[in-house]
Amino acid sequence: MANRKHSKVTKLDPEIRKTVHTLLVEGVTIEKIVAHLMELADQGVIGFEDVPSKSSVGRYSKGFMVQLERLDLARSQAKVIVERAQGDGLVMEEAAANLVMNEIMKILLPENGKAITPKTVGSIALAVSKLQSSSATRERVKIDVYNEMKKRAREAAREIGGMAKKGGLSKQAVEEIKSKILGIAS
Repeated sequence: MANRKHSKVTKLDPEIRKTVHTLLVEGVTIEKIVAHLMELADQGVIGFEDVPSKSSVGRYSKGFMVQLERLDLARSQAKVIVERAQGDGLVMEEAAANLVMNEIMKILLPENGKAITPKTVGSIALAVSKLQSSSATRERVKIDVYNEMKKRAREAAREIGGMAKKGGLSKQAVEEIKSKILGIAS
């Protein structure tokens, strides 16, 4: 028997589905969730034919809880990334790209062994292409920033060297100052 693509829960009104989500997160049993939905049907809020069975809610809850765990993991990973990056946008972007690639690999190599559709493969290929383009851009920016910092350090060393010479420092003292600024002997 093939798995259903759409649970009756997904067909519920978004507000009612949100209530189901809240009840699932709070740890309410499947039986109590279905009973709550039956009460809503009794009140005329939803039709009796729209109330999902216990097994339907159970199947839905498994997928929902897996997604919730993934979201919690992604949030905690993002929090660690932000803390470690300390405001460095390039570090955060690189870490985010790695997280996305990790999620793509989970889709490509599912634990349940189910095959993915050609449409999904196409979407993943497009996402990987964009991710690689983003990574290449990030690396170019890193190189540009590094080169600009190096250029500014050289300019600062020259200016300070000139001021030091005017101030009467020896050529050796000026060279030491420049090497300290640049981190290399000039």
